[in-house]
Amino acid sequence: MTLRGSVSIALLVFVAGACQPAAPDLTEADVSAIREASATYVRTALARDEAGWMAVSADDAVFMPPNVPRLETREARSAWFTAFPSMTSLVVTPVEIVGKGDLAFARGTYSFTMMPENATPITDSGSYVEIWRKGTDGVWRISRDIFNSELPVAQ
Repeated sequence: MTLRGSVSIALLVFVAGACQPAAPDLTEADVSAIREASATYVRTALARDEAGWMAVSADDAVFMPPNVPRLETREARSAWFTAFPSMTSLVVTPVEIVGKGDLAFARGTYSFTMMPENATPITDSGSYVEIWRKGTDGVWRISRDIFNSELPVAQ
């Protein structure tokens, strides 16, 4: 094939891709479904319901909590959840949920109080960003989750 032929094919592929219809913005039903899934995340975390909590995230989700290595496998997320102290409160407040098609991101704030064994309660608050994907089953699940504390670093 000549250089001219290769360039023509590449241009045709590029133009064909550019002509694809844009993914639609999220519907109100999508935003509501993400908010409800976020509420399920909170309920299951407070109840220490690992199976319910894990069901809110995609099988290949990556979580990036503060002060630990990123959790890139289902097993790592499960171990982290199991080791995390019980919480007496958890409030997650989505501030923004936007996206297109089967991809969305949520940005918001969180606060919680946890009860480490044989220690005084610890309260934390911070911000988060989540990437949500809508599965072929129509269910929105967390694909990526990063959150960071607003507490000052201990000196």
